[in-house]
Amino acid sequence: MTRAPGPTRRALDALRQNLRAVDLVIEVCDARAPVASRAPILERLARGKRRVLCLARADLADPAVTRRWVEVLDDAVAVNAVTGTGVDRLLSRLEAAGGPARAMVVGMPNLGKSSLVNRIAGRRRARVGMRPGVTRGPQWIAVGDIALLDLPGVVPLDPTLPVLGALGLVPEGQYDAEAAAALVLARVTPEAVAARYGPLVVGAEDPLAAVARARGRLLPGGRVDRGQGVEAVLQDFRAGRLGRVSFEAPR
Repeated sequence: MTRAPGPTRRALDALRQNLRAVDLVIEVCDARAPVASRAPILERLARGKRRVLCLARADLADPAVTRRWVEVLDDAVAVNAVTGTGVDRLLSRLEAAGGPARAMVVGMPNLGKSSLVNRIAGRRRARVGMRPGVTRGPQWIAVGDIALLDLPGVVPLDPTLPVLGALGLVPEGQYDAEAAAALVLARVTPEAVAARYGPLVVGAEDPLAAVARARGRLLPGGRVDRGQGVEAVLQDFRAGRLGRVSFEAPR
């Protein structure tokens, strides 16, 4: 059997060791892809624990699709950890447990788990960052009668999935950036593409190269730096500059 890489193994060990100490589990996923951004192993390890599913980055997802997800998923709450939208609803779910409670916050890396913990706590207590793997070890934070445990992210079984690369949930170099950028352009509306990069990009034979050309990203000799087009699309998508997009919708 192939052993999990170091960071994955450490995250799983921390998860297993601390599950016994908590009453409920807050699983964080990305509202734009609530299925692909969930770590399947959590379903098995957290069986028997009360769980709340937090659809993070809901401000970047199609709001109509997110509302449908909240309706079909058990104990799901849409949240924007940056503005705090949805945090009150999440707190209500946690307080419904009654009395003092210990909750674990889990999910893939770079989903904003620490930002969510800080928003719930009302102050900056957990370390946060824009790259996967910022949380290095378990961190307990007291929020009234609730004690929150922020854990390192659980790495997905298949980090090569283009959708995970597009969402920025796996480190650079572990996914096909071109495939991720192409997936983004396939889901973004033509109007958003034209507004960001110009009308010539819409319908272009090679839209990623067209993005690079529109941005003036050229190599010596006037050749288009296609890689810069890929990077621009991924950065713009992650920053919400290409509109609100959902990759997955309930059937």
